Amino acid sequence: MDKLLNHPTSLKVLAVMIAILIWAVVHIDPETSPQSVTSNTDTKVIEAASIVVEGLDTDKYMLTAMEPTVARLVVEGRISSLLAANNDDYVVKLDLTGVESGIQAAAKGRAAFRNSRN
Repeated sequence: MDKLLNHPTSLKVLAVMIAILIWAVVHIDPETSPQSVTSNTDTKVIEAASIVVEGLDTDKYMLTAMEPTVARLVVEGRISSLLAANNDDYVVKLDLTGVESGIQAAAKGRAAFRNSRN
């Protein structure tokens, strides 16, 4: 054992192994994943965003019922923008342009956010 520790190459290998062990102890935090990065984006859930109908030809058609009348939105964006907007700023617009008479089902889609303050 003394002969092994006195050899320069074995001391270099041992030093590298200790350095790697110290680096791992310092840099690996078991509470957070290594991919976690501080971000300025967040997610906000709007439980009851109103649905506004657009594009309905009221001369030919009449909307008799719409179920549901509110939508649940999950919005992702900059934290400052999410905090600046009220829940009333989020509106889902349902475009009924070109819809024929009868019972229609609207597909799920994406809603755009427009900040009315700017």
